[in-house]
Amino acid sequence: MRHDHSDRTSHTRGNARIARSKGAASGLLLVLLGVWAGAIPFVGPYFDFGYTPNSTWTWTSARFWYEVLPAIVTIVGALLMIASANRALAAFGGWAAAVSGAWLIIGPVLAPELGLGTLGRPINGGWVGIWESIGLFFGVGALILYIGSTAVGRMSVKGVRDVRAAERRMSDDGAAYGPADGNGGYTGDPVSADGRGTDVAADERAGARGVGARDRRLH
Repeated sequence: MRHDHSDRTSHTRGNARIARSKGAASGLLLVLLGVWAGAIPFVGPYFDFGYTPNSTWTWTSARFWYEVLPAIVTIVGALLMIASANRALAAFGGWAAAVSGAWLIIGPVLAPELGLGTLGRPINGGWVGIWESIGLFFGVGALILYIGSTAVGRMSVKGVRDVRAAERRMSDDGAAYGPADGNGGYTGDPVSADGRGTDVAADERAGARGVGARDRRLH
């Protein structure tokens, strides 16, 4: 006997589950990039690297909006990717990181018109100044955007590891609905004490027929 509603619910839950390892590597890289993006404006001047003002640990509104905020969002999104076993939540983390990377790229371009503070300019000129722009904004933003978006793409695909992870996490629920059907759901057959599926209603009917036959023989 198959309980269609229970099976559909279990199958949906199985589709929503992913293996935590699926976003771990990308999430770790994004954490590192987020830490870099948020810290380099304040520690870069130690090495004469960064944007003006050329002083360490100097807080400005522009640094918050164009560097610290996207760094925070990237780290939070990366942690969701690492910790969550829910496909939608992990994908949301990837999208948040990707959007933050895009903001690191376009934010400096829009800064003169947005009025969120004076962004400053590279401390150095020439090629060093170009590398400062890449290291603080365009390069790190492109990496975050690429890693976040490709992670979302991987999470949208249901792989064999995802099915197995979903079955393991729903094994306790399976005691009520029967063994896994291989598609992230359950067969709906109740489970006996020895762990094997059994049709309870059929067993009860068979038992009733046996009792009836025995009574007839006695009479």
